[in-house]
Amino acid sequence: MELCEARGKKIFITSDGPLYDLAHWKDRRNLREDAWDFETESDEVSMRNRRTSAAQAEQGRPNARSLWLKSRCSDGRG
Repeated sequence: MELCEARGKKIFITSDGPLYDLAHWKDRRNLREDAWDFETESDEVSMRNRRTSAAQAEQGRPNARSLWLKSRCSDGRG
């Protein structure tokens, strides 16, 4: 962040929409807070996925859908 500020660069977050001008203290604070929020959300999703994975393994079930799904052929072959 300090390097961007020193070079006069601005940061645009595409998922959220704001343009952060690091020359302004409020934008620097908001960027730090948003980064913290995004990191927290990412950690929460990761924990949920690990918990689900462990539960599936305990039940002897696969963790994800099969890449090779059976499908009916319209020409009567299957």
